[in-house]
Amino acid sequence: MKNDLTLNIIKELIIFAIKNEKLSNSNSQLIIGSDEFLKLAKKIKAVSKKELFRTAYRHKLIEFIFENNFIKFYMKEIHEDFRLMYEKLFLINLKKQIFVRDLLEIFQKNEVNSILLKGIAISLQTKGSYTSRISGDLDLFIKKEDLMKSLQIMRESDYIIKHNYFPNKINKFFKNFFTFIFYEISLEKKFNDFFYVDLHWNLTNYNSNLTNFKDAYRASTLVEYHNLKFHSLNNYDSLRYACAHAAKDKWFCVSNLLDIHFLAMKFNKEELKKFAKDKEVRISLFATYLITKEEHYELSELI
Repeated sequence: MKNDLTLNIIKELIIFAIKNEKLSNSNSQLIIGSDEFLKLAKKIKAVSKKELFRTAYRHKLIEFIFENNFIKFYMKEIHEDFRLMYEKLFLINLKKQIFVRDLLEIFQKNEVNSILLKGIAISLQTKGSYTSRISGDLDLFIKKEDLMKSLQIMRESDYIIKHNYFPNKINKFFKNFFTFIFYEISLEKKFNDFFYVDLHWNLTNYNSNLTNFKDAYRASTLVEYHNLKFHSLNNYDSLRYACAHAAKDKWFCVSNLLDIHFLAMKFNKEELKKFAKDKEVRISLFATYLITKEEHYELSELI
């Protein structure tokens, strides 16, 4: 019950922060004196900081809460409370970028095309920077025909396959069976801490509306960010994939819904109407609307 209460308060904070982030300073001054703002501030103060941090971390919201401009300027106490956790995650992600760079360079050197999914890719796509996003692993989308080659070059770079049923020697039958049943395989590398990589040859194994690698790579966006250079899904494919990813987790993780929010805001309503013909996208947009109350993709406007 306590977790649900804290999550509901954080959801209220998200709605308030998104609604008011772009208001002018004069309007913001009126907002922070409103009954709505004062009630929300009182609710947040009644929750222990430990519980607030735990729930925000669980739903991967540290980055959003710390970086949102309205919270930063008008809810300064909350902003400062999250600073230490934000900076700790930022340093972890800086270290991860070294692994990401090295692995991408290995793939490029061996002429294996890949698309970076989620994590860094969607962070740059939605807000133009990569700071303290919480992501447990690196997701790479590759051509199914390149799977064995990719596994070989990763093994040579000290990555270990985590799958229990994957033998050292693989015949054609096993490869075809495995790639039909599954859509990804996980690997790990030990270096002070574990670094995890998920290799995808399909985006999911249950949604036929998602793009295949060949079409995705042809339409992908080339991204250059500091010392990283990689391909990411374009906005259209990325929104569909974000909706599929959120649906897989039963729309539980609030951060996944915020990804959908920021991607959906890149399209006009006519474009979103086309997306909404897909049931999974429609449900995901509705779940996102419940978190943000953003009328731009409110379903009655799209159907």
